Amino acid sequence: PNVYHEPSMRLKVPALRRLAAIAPMARLPIKQIADFEAVSRSPEILDYMRQEVDGIWCSKVTARSAASFSAYEPPLDWPEVETPVLVLVGEGDEMVSPAFTEKVLAAGRPPKAELQVLPGRDHLLFHDHLDSCLPLVCGWLRGALGETRVAAGATEPSTTT
Repeated sequence: PNVYHEPSMRLKVPALRRLAAIAPMARLPIKQIADFEAVSRSPEILDYMRQEVDGIWCSKVTARSAASFSAYEPPLDWPEVETPVLVLVGEGDEMVSPAFTEKVLAAGRPPKAELQVLPGRDHLLFHDHLDSCLPLVCGWLRGALGETRVAAGATEPSTTT
């Protein structure tokens, strides 16, 4: 499975592939491909993403590039990943849904993964919800790696520059 099988992309992917076959260099506004509201609920983030900031956010993408993203399949075999992995997904994430994430993890990729679905959260967990996500990660690290390997007080973001 890949992310482009998600409901938010199901109708767009076949159309992109057809367009790429007949006009691969057609330049499409990124706003026609990306569903910004599926990424964040934050008005500030949405305003920023809608801007066309030269060099930071592209305003157009070729049909061929957009279609090529939809062809990517993640590796099926991750036996070399022996490290425990924490996977966080927002309950309301429309870009990479909890159901899709569960399907990937059920296939044993990676083998030592723990999934936590966060209620009331969406795609940009660490941007929109850092205050509630960081303690989860630090707590998980303490359990997975042992208390001595995680610095005391690590639940607070560093203020040093």
